[in-house]
Order: sequence, then structure tokens, then C-alpha cells
Amino acid sequence: MGESRISTFEFASAATIRFGAGLSRSPDEYALFRGLPVFLLTGSDPSRYESTIQAVRDVAEIVSIEQTRGEPDTVEIRRLVTAARATDARAVMSVGGGSVIDAGKVVAALLTNHGALFDYLEVIGSGKPISHDPAPFVAVPTTAGTGSEVTRNAVIGSAEHGVKVSMRSKDMLPDLALVDPELCLTLPERATVCSGLDAATQLIEAYTSRKSNVMTDALCIEGLDHFSRGFESAVEHARSTRGDTSASEEDLKARSHMCVASLFSGLALANAGLGAVHGFAGPLGGMTGAPHGALCAALLAEVTRMNIDHADQHTIERYQRVAEIIFGPDTTYRELPDLLRLRVEQYGVDRISDLGLKPDRYAEAAEKAQRAGSMKGNPVICSDRQLIEVLERSA
Repeated sequence: MGESRISTFEFASAATIRFGAGLSRSPDEYALFRGLPVFLLTGSDPSRYESTIQAVRDVAEIVSIEQTRGEPDTVEIRRLVTAARATDARAVMSVGGGSVIDAGKVVAALLTNHGALFDYLEVIGSGKPISHDPAPFVAVPTTAGTGSEVTRNAVIGSAEHGVKVSMRSKDMLPDLALVDPELCLTLPERATVCSGLDAATQLIEAYTSRKSNVMTDALCIEGLDHFSRGFESAVEHARSTRGDTSASEEDLKARSHMCVASLFSGLALANAGLGAVHGFAGPLGGMTGAPHGALCAALLAEVTRMNIDHADQHTIERYQRVAEIIFGPDTTYRELPDLLRLRVEQYGVDRISDLGLKPDRYAEAAEKAQRAGSMKGNPVICSDRQLIEVLERSA
């Protein structure tokens, strides 16, 4: 069912991936930093990661710890790059969600490539390739959703242009992706929901992508299985503990399942691309300022419905496999869009209208989505009218 197409393909990822509970607290994991001054980025509360930061200090000097809040934009990225260049940093580490990791990728690249940010940005910049290897970079995710620790691009917003764009290079893949499920135990409920649904969206889109291959298919199928086994339990843990660091073996097991799902989604999307959900999510993020994960969750059901309505048999078989993995062996692909919508509503995810997109901007959103790189992987070619209908049904 949904048989993989065996063809020529390439697969690229972080130089090393290490996965395991508690690994982020071990100094041995940061041996590549030995003797290098480190520029460290975190989210809004570095105290949450004291043991991880101390493990780095045991092997290297941290010359600066910078906090970055929210999804990175051009103003914040330039601030961070300026701060890093003002130190003698020769390595970079990010401890945080996908936004913190994306910011770290850019800082590491621009420490060794001395142009301006806009020299390298796609769409709104010159899109030049980087010419020198980035500074050594370690990514330590603290959410389970984006898979940014194993992707080759960084997503950056521009309020001036009203878009989100990428800086992209295979050389921007981290030297080490260190995935420690313990770091997700304090993730709040809303972040657990949105990041988890983002991972599911990435797995579904990479699996149904026109650019999928036998290797990414294996990752997507296994990743969706881990999502189905971990998502509800992880959300329940977040709801019941409200940030308490105590956790049972079952809680850690659920978070581990979600970290695998997220990691595999990043590996898959970096090599198979995505689809119309992410084609929309970038432009809508720039237009509304809404969080990426929330946008993906709000759009997933209706993009799936549109694709199923116009898909070929190969793609239908893939959606059938997705339905069975997430919702059980008796589920059919025809039920999948409604079941996805119910799942999103069950966890209180906002609809598109609640996230700030008004009907008078639907045509603009559809036009921008058509130009997005992710749209190239969507299993069906969409008209502007079909994309507008997705927004109408998602409102």
C-alpha cells in the first residue's frame, strides 16, 4: 500500500545525531567544543537548562549567553550576529525550540561568512550561497515538533516585507544534534500540542510529497507511529504537571516518542520537502505573526481534504496508510480530514480566523503560498481558488 518509488535520491543530515534521556547533562557530549570559545543561545529562561549549560562549561568557555524570544526576525538575527561577532566565539550552541535552533544556524554561518544577513536570504535578499563552512554548531532541542536540529535551513521573519523566508545551505546542518527527551518534560500544554501537531504535519507532508523516497518513507512511517503512541500522553502530562519537573517513567516514555517523531520529521522534510500546509504557513506567519505550529495545525485537515479530493491512486494509498497509523486499522482515507479536524479541535487549537487572517487577505495568502518552496512537494497542483477554499474552510 502506498509503495515507495525507488529512484535516485540524496540524503543529508547533521554530522552526528545523539538521542537519549539525560545526555544533555553529560560533558562528554560536547567534546567538539573543547578549546573553543562558545556563543550560546537559549529561549526566554536559561535557568531551565542550568545542568546542560554547566556540562558545556566543564569542557569549554562560554563567552556569551544570549536569550532570543519568539520566532526569529531579521532585526533579532542581526542583533544576535552582531553580539556574536563582538566576542571571540568560534563555536555556537542553541538550547531551545526550533526558533532558537534556527537562529543558531544563522549565527554559526555568519561568524565565518562575513557578509550581511540580506546577502544570504532567499526571496527578500540576494540568496547568495555561503562560501565558508559555518562555525561548529550544536543543536539541543527542548521542544518536540520542528525537527530543526536536523534541517539545512533557518526560517526568518521580516515585518518590513510581511513574509517569512529562509537562509539555506546543506553546510548549515548542525555538527551535532543532541536530542534529550528530559528537556521536554517542562514543555507547557499549548506548546506540546502545537509542536506535536507540527511534527505530525511534517511527517504527513513529507510522506505524501512528490519528492519522497524510500529512505524518507521509512522515517515518516516510523515517525507517525511514534506520534500516535506519544502525543495524547505527552499532552496529558503537560496538562497535569503544569511545568513541574517531576515525571513518571510513562511521562518520559511519551516525551521520548514525541522526540523521535519530531526528529524523524526533520530528517524527512530536509530530504523530501513538504506541501501546501507549509506552503501556507510561511506566508501566513509573516502576514499575521501567528506561531508556526498553530498555523500548521489549523490548516492540516483542510489541506488534506483538498489533496485527497484531487489525488492520484499512489497518493490515496499513502493517505490511507496515514489514517491507519494515526487513527487505527479500520480507518479509511476518506475519514482522515474530519478526524484530523476533530483532533485539532479537541486540543483547543485556534482556527485561521482566530490567528489573525481576515477574508479580505485570502487571495493575497493564496498567491504567496503558490510561490513558496514547500508547494513544490505538494502531491497535487493547486489552483488559487482551491487554496482560497482551504482558507475558507479553515476559518
